[in-house]
Amino acid sequence: MPQIYHFNKRKTIKPYNFMSNFLRTAITVLILLVTSAAFTPAFAQLEVNGSVSAEELAQLLVGEGVVISNVDLNCPDGAFGSFNGVNSNLGLGSGILLTSGNIDNAVGPNDSGGASTSLGTPGDPDLDLITAGGTNDACVLEFDFIPFDDELTFNYVFGSEEYLEYVGSFNDGFALLISGPGIVGQQNIALIPGTPTPVTINNVNDVANSAYYVNNGSGSPVDPESTVQYDGFTVVLTATATVIPCQTYHLKIAVADALDTALDSGVFIEEGSLSTNFISVEASAVSLTVAGLETAVEGCVNGVVTFIASEPLDEDANLTFSLAGSAQEGVDYAPVNTSFTIPAGTTTFSVPIEVLEDGISDSDNLEVVFALNFACDTIVQTASLNIADVLPLTVSPNITLSPGQSTTLSVSGGIPDVPGVDPASGTYTWSPATGLSSATSANPTCTPIQTTTYTVTSVLGDCTYSQQVTVTVQSCDPATDGQAGIISTDADYVCSGNVLTATAVGAVLNVVDGVPDVLAYALHNSPDGDITMPGFTIYDANSTGIFSNDGAYLTNTTLYISSIVADDDGTGFPDLADPCISVSPGYPVVFLTPVQIVVNEACDWMVGDYHVTIAIFGGYPAFNPGSAYNVSGDFFGSLALGENVEIIFPEGSTTSYAFFVSDAAGCGDQAINEEFVCYKTPVELLNYTGKVLPEGNQLNWATATETDNDYFTLERSADGNNFTAIATIDGAGTTISAVSYTYLDRNAPNGVSYYRLSQTDFNGQTKVAGIVSLNRTGNNKPLAFNYVAPVPVIDVANIAFTTAATGQYSLKVFDVTGRLVYQLPIDANSGNNTVTVDMSTASAGVYFVTLTNGTDMVSTKLVKK
Repeated sequence: MPQIYHFNKRKTIKPYNFMSNFLRTAITVLILLVTSAAFTPAFAQLEVNGSVSAEELAQLLVGEGVVISNVDLNCPDGAFGSFNGVNSNLGLGSGILLTSGNIDNAVGPNDSGGASTSLGTPGDPDLDLITAGGTNDACVLEFDFIPFDDELTFNYVFGSEEYLEYVGSFNDGFALLISGPGIVGQQNIALIPGTPTPVTINNVNDVANSAYYVNNGSGSPVDPESTVQYDGFTVVLTATATVIPCQTYHLKIAVADALDTALDSGVFIEEGSLSTNFISVEASAVSLTVAGLETAVEGCVNGVVTFIASEPLDEDANLTFSLAGSAQEGVDYAPVNTSFTIPAGTTTFSVPIEVLEDGISDSDNLEVVFALNFACDTIVQTASLNIADVLPLTVSPNITLSPGQSTTLSVSGGIPDVPGVDPASGTYTWSPATGLSSATSANPTCTPIQTTTYTVTSVLGDCTYSQQVTVTVQSCDPATDGQAGIISTDADYVCSGNVLTATAVGAVLNVVDGVPDVLAYALHNSPDGDITMPGFTIYDANSTGIFSNDGAYLTNTTLYISSIVADDDGTGFPDLADPCISVSPGYPVVFLTPVQIVVNEACDWMVGDYHVTIAIFGGYPAFNPGSAYNVSGDFFGSLALGENVEIIFPEGSTTSYAFFVSDAAGCGDQAINEEFVCYKTPVELLNYTGKVLPEGNQLNWATATETDNDYFTLERSADGNNFTAIATIDGAGTTISAVSYTYLDRNAPNGVSYYRLSQTDFNGQTKVAGIVSLNRTGNNKPLAFNYVAPVPVIDVANIAFTTAATGQYSLKVFDVTGRLVYQLPIDANSGNNTVTVDMSTASAGVYFVTLTNGTDMVSTKLVKK
């Protein structure tokens, strides 16, 4: 009957190994063909090396406290070697690798489900027993060893391509077999932790003892981050054995295929893991200021001796050491206690060495001798600490330079005096840093603008050293180099719109080597004219000395004008890099803001008086608030910055006013109104206002009382002189109650419109009640009173107003004499607002209410009963 083969099964009957191997090889080839078409590995982070001898292989395993001999390796070429797994996911840094195939098949990424090399070599009888079946392709390393301590440890990882398809079928495995005194026969110490079960394919996988298993994929799809080819491997496991110190033992390490020769398995054993706990010694310098310093320095840098155990100690270790070498205790270093204890559970202990200054130019060596006693041997170790003098700090000599010339400064020393060390390799700091290319270089380029003494400092451990060098800069020769002179001006304070003219008194221009000097005037921010000062800023410069206060400069701020004389830079302007440049001290000047008269006007229609309030801003008092404005015209006197005064023109006294203002700097302004109208009317007008709305210009007015009032007439004018009637509104006749009126001019043109309100009696007599102007620009910011209620006010007045923008506003109440009787700051919102004013203590009569945001102002009346 013909044999039937299944590609998802493998025969487990040893007589059919040839055909089974054939099938597994076919499967492997098929997988390789499929995966190689899909992925080409870009890298393999696990590295292997097959060029090692049997002796080298065994020595890689041995750490401190173990001696080996009689090394024997029974393993085909290519099946053994060393590995580096630092950049892999193996969990071990380096060590040896024994395989049942080829070590190259262990290198990732895992791009195949069946990497395999059939060696065609015999198996191992000890592994036959462990795997419960016949083995092939065995790789065996054996040697004798003598331990110095009573316990041995191995760290290892077992991996295989048998995972996971052939778990339960092909039980590849390996063994760590130890024999010798106190051990009956051979003992396999490669066991699953806490059990007597050996580590094999069937005993460690994704089902059995899965906590110790790492699934590394199947090879398809390819994981480019995998670094090992094997489909699975164990976590790092530790094999331990209890031994008798100083006795000879035999160790056998073996790995093999089970039943057939297909699909590689391998064991990775960590380098140096066959060891006992060992204590080593080292000596080094200790410096908090110089990283990586290897030499102690007399009086500056101390030393330290450190003892290091390879593993935490089980119990306290009481140890001693001795000191030798050319260094003398009490002369080169302070007395040292040479007995010490490394506490249980720790791995290190440090002994400080205080290095002394002996005042002798020499170089000493301190040798630490440490004998570590084992039951069968004593291992003597030594560590050396070099003690050096300080190489003296040396700086370049003083030097004299011409203006603008550069030199290179140099410093060396301030480091341990050790042969072969660069004398200028210290850590240096120069001060000041002005004029230096670097404040920390040993050889900075120096270009000072004036004579400077530089201090260089070097810090070595606890010591600080410093030296000085003076760089002298020769002065320029007044006989051949230009001089800037001093500045004179025709004004110290420049009014808005005026000009200032500066003159360089005593300036001298020369020609040196065919290069003429040129003169310029600079407006800047330095009183001493130091163009090298950090933050020095030139706002304007010219060759005329003329500076205009046209708003281009900082105002109400002290600036400075200097004359500058230097070589022509090729553009007719002084070369600011000329080493013999001459700059005069800064002459202080102030550019003032414009003087402005702010006028607020109101007509008292009840009595016919015209009220004008003025306040003045800008000019010299805005720079010096202690100064005042001189006012003439319809008011004579002095006013401080922002101070206001009210002038009352009685009915019929005049139809014009004029105010003229000047300050201490000669700046001024004027306010002239050549025609105003104000007289008492039969209508007691409370307010007359207007505001620009999207649908037109709205006029609002209110009366407190009316007597024989027939009607109102509204007229509009574009120039304030020629008016045209646009509406007639009936009056209330005779009434003592407040009446409000409103009219919307839907045909209002763009631009400024003047609206004149007049009142006509029943007998035909007409009087002008008031004029308001509205500017229709599409970007209006109306500010208007809506009402004052009640009329008249008894105790509390409710005042409603409208604003276009949220902000700070000020409401003031004046009596008919112009005296301020009430003031209220308001945080107003955009739109309608209402405030209350307590008038309970005010006398009966008429009051004027103003509202302003600092830019716009409106006014109305308030009648108190």
